[in-house]
Amino acid sequence: MAQSGGGGGIAAKRGKLSASGAGAGGEDLLSALPDDVLILILLRLGTTAEAARTSALSRRWRRVWVLLPELRFHLFPDGHRIRKALLAPDAPPPLHRISVVTEDSAPDSLGAWLPDAARRFSGDLIYHRIVPGKEDEDEDDEEEAGEGGAIQLPCFEKATGIEINLGFLGLNLPFTGTFARLTELTLHRIQLSDSCELGDVVSTPRCPRLQKLSVRHSRGVDKLTIHSESLLEVDLRRLKGFQHLSISASALNELNLLKCFGKNQPAAFICAPQLELLALRDSYDPSSVDLRNLGQLQVLCTNFFLYIGILTVDTTVTF
Repeated sequence: MAQSGGGGGIAAKRGKLSASGAGAGGEDLLSALPDDVLILILLRLGTTAEAARTSALSRRWRRVWVLLPELRFHLFPDGHRIRKALLAPDAPPPLHRISVVTEDSAPDSLGAWLPDAARRFSGDLIYHRIVPGKEDEDEDDEEEAGEGGAIQLPCFEKATGIEINLGFLGLNLPFTGTFARLTELTLHRIQLSDSCELGDVVSTPRCPRLQKLSVRHSRGVDKLTIHSESLLEVDLRRLKGFQHLSISASALNELNLLKCFGKNQPAAFICAPQLELLALRDSYDPSSVDLRNLGQLQVLCTNFFLYIGILTVDTTVTF
């Protein structure tokens, strides 16, 4: 009997709360909160699509989601809807973050919204194209790259970070423009066109603040010539067809080179007076690899080959 009475008390309390709520014709206290608080609530929903659905709650909520400083789309194939979100009326610039994860989308889907993002965007851009069965980084993927066209990357003059994984779609770099605020650039599983060299884009004249460069599991980067006064870290891994590397970087602190040259004769010129860590897990030939002015080198990581049993062991030497 006591338990029954307690349950009745709880039910009565719930009834009182319901009677005073907005659903019963009472005051909508949640909608009365300031925009800044409502924006924090919407950011916790996870994706922009979920935030936009709150427009159905009331007229007050219809304009709130367009004020979000971040756009996040997960497994979202329709680039035209992303463009619509970027061009939403009353949307205040700038956006501080755009994160898009999509599954096997076509180049025209990404191309539909990138130019608008470049105009409005100031912050970090993350784009990850998932190709089912092709997400293993250690997989030696022989799939023909660049099928279905290429994506034109606009110049993001105000972006601070760009991370792009195209699942081996083609990528065309911009011929002109300066990435004036860019500090980190990650290119993963891309097929780079030969119309504009990556080294020209990431060197100081066009990337004056770039500190971290990572290019992994990609094609079309046959040679890379970098002249930078700002780069601190360079990470190059599994660049199919890679033939020549030239780096002159006065502030470079860390360089990682992993399985890029393959069967090609390694050809490299590296001048980095501040380099402290060199991970050279690749082919090496002293007649074609020039390591110059590495007076600050403290850690050298290499592959040590034991041909009996075909065993490869990572070797690290600390000076």
